[in-house]
Amino acid sequence: MTKRRFDTYIAVDWSAHSQPTSKKGTANAIWVGIAEPKKPEKDAVKECYFHTRYSCQVFLKNKLKECVYQKRSVLVGFDFGYGYPSGFSKALGLPGNSLDSRLWRLIWDELNRRIEDHENNRNNRFDVANALNEQIGESPPGPFWGCLGKKYDWLLPTKPAGGFPYRVRDFKIEEYRIVERREIRRGIQSSWKTCYPASVGGQSLVGIPVLCQLLDDPELRPFSTVWPYETGFALPPLAATNLATAYPLIVHAEIWPGLVAEDVKRLLKKGPQLIKDQAQVRTTVMWLKALDWNGVLPELFGPPQGLTSEELAICLNEEGWILGVR
Repeated sequence: MTKRRFDTYIAVDWSAHSQPTSKKGTANAIWVGIAEPKKPEKDAVKECYFHTRYSCQVFLKNKLKECVYQKRSVLVGFDFGYGYPSGFSKALGLPGNSLDSRLWRLIWDELNRRIEDHENNRNNRFDVANALNEQIGESPPGPFWGCLGKKYDWLLPTKPAGGFPYRVRDFKIEEYRIVERREIRRGIQSSWKTCYPASVGGQSLVGIPVLCQLLDDPELRPFSTVWPYETGFALPPLAATNLATAYPLIVHAEIWPGLVAEDVKRLLKKGPQLIKDQAQVRTTVMWLKALDWNGVLPELFGPPQGLTSEELAICLNEEGWILGVR
């Protein structure tokens, strides 16, 4: 029998709400699905609901530390973009703008520095989007767009005039990442769209700092890695080469519920009392667990088909990829 690569699978349906959601489970809020190390036919899966991002972050940090202490390897994914279309770092004038730089990490650190997200969900994501557009300094302002209530000088409620690709000095920024352009007809949303129904841009703005903090936690950093940024298009080995003994592994990978949409529909028909977000995280962890137990999960981590060497470099250093999009 093929040895499974992970003991625990975690899927997070994120939210950018500016106020706490209902204390009872509700739609369009934060749900976490967890599959624990039991036989796949038992479907040992549970879902947890959180009415604030802070409470979810505390839970996830404690859960990952628990796995480390118990020497269990974990695959954990959030359902927002881990990167932005190529050129964003260059447009901001951040240092290290070559394809051999960790451009993704420059953006993560920048957002982690700028975003203020309080325990009651109050956050400054629109102010940050406005400030980032101002730093880019183009007219019409962009590439971020979409805001609620307050009027901003550098953040428009609609797409920049002229749309995308968005021109920044002597280059252009696409509306979608390479991976998103492969799935555009299946409802993928742009990272630049910061609000409105089905948008994901606001979630990335408040979510990437959480990823950054989980990754850099002193107790988790020695065991944590981000696919494909830090691993390449491969599943890292379970044992470290720089430690004397095998150690637990935490792999962060971007997920997208659209890949299991048909399974979600079937689950909702069987259990109409389920909330869609709840069904999505349950289905996602069951899918990942089944692939792992059948020995085919490593294939999802391999290089996508049909990309040029330049496109691969862009994905590895800046844009990232969605686990399962082949």
